[in-house]
Amino acid sequence: MSRRLIGPAVAGLLIALSAGSLTAQTMRKVEYRAALDGRGNLRIWNMSGSIRVTGWDKDSVAVSGAVPADQRFGCGGGAAGVKCAVDLAARYDGIEPGSTLMFMVPRRIQLWVKSSSADILVNNFEGDLEAYSVSGRIRVEGRVQTLAVETMAGAVDVPASSVTLRAKTAGGPISITGDVEDAQVRSVTGNIAISHSRVQRGSFESISGNTIWRGTVLPGAGLEFGSHSGTIELRLSPATGGDIAVSTFAGSVKSEFGPATFVRARDLKGRELQVALPGTTDARITIRNFKGSTLLLKQ
Repeated sequence: MSRRLIGPAVAGLLIALSAGSLTAQTMRKVEYRAALDGRGNLRIWNMSGSIRVTGWDKDSVAVSGAVPADQRFGCGGGAAGVKCAVDLAARYDGIEPGSTLMFMVPRRIQLWVKSSSADILVNNFEGDLEAYSVSGRIRVEGRVQTLAVETMAGAVDVPASSVTLRAKTAGGPISITGDVEDAQVRSVTGNIAISHSRVQRGSFESISGNTIWRGTVLPGAGLEFGSHSGTIELRLSPATGGDIAVSTFAGSVKSEFGPATFVRARDLKGRELQVALPGTTDARITIRNFKGSTLLLKQ
C-alpha cells in the first residue's frame, strides 16, 4: 500500500525537478554592443518575456539578457540605425519562457518597440518612442518628445512627461501622471486615470470604461472627455476657472460648482448643460456622455 502512495508522489517530484532543470538549460545568455548615433533609431522585436530600455549619455547601444536556446536573437545595422529581434522557434507553443532583454541606448534616439505578451519598460528616455503590445504592460518614464503607445489587453502607465502623447487600448487601463502638452487617449472598455498631470490640450475617451481626472487645469487649457456608458469624473481645484459644457442623452450630471444650467435641447431627448467655474484660469472643458454619469467634484 505504501509503495502505491509514495511512488506517484516521488515520480511527480522528479518530473517537476526535471522540468525546472530543462527550463534552466534551454535559456542562453545574449550580448550585443555597437555604435549608435545620439539621434539614430533603434527597432526592437520580442514577442514574449520582457523588454527594458534605459537611456544613457553614450553614442552606443548595449544589449544583454537571456533567450530560449532554440530561438534566434540578432542585431544588425549601423551607427544611424540598429534592429534587434528574437525569432520564435518553428515549434514554439507558448509554453517556453520568453526572452528577457535589457537595452542601454542613447537617451534621445528614435525608438520603436513591439511585442505580443512581453512587458515593455522604458525609463530615463528623452527621444521619440512608439511601443506596441497585444497583452503586455507598457510603462514609460522620462521626458519624452513624442510618445505613442498601444496595447489590446495590457495596462498603459505613463509617468513620463511628453510634448505629444497618443495612448490607445482595447480593454487595458490607462494611467497618466506626467505633464503633457497635447494628449489623445482612447480605450474601448478600459478605465482612464489622469492624476497630478498638467495637460494643455487633451482628449480622453473610453466607450464603456470610467474616466477620472485629478490633474491640474492650466490657464487657457482645452480638454475634452467622452464616453457612451462610463462615468466621467472630474476632480477640480476650486481655483479652476472657465466653462464646462456637458452634452448627454440619458446620463446624470452632478456638480459641486453650482447647478448645471440648461443651454439647449439636443436631438431626441438629449440636452446640453453648462457649468461656470469660479476661478481665473479661463479653461474650456467639453464633456460628451451618452448615458453614463458625469461628476464635477472639488478636490
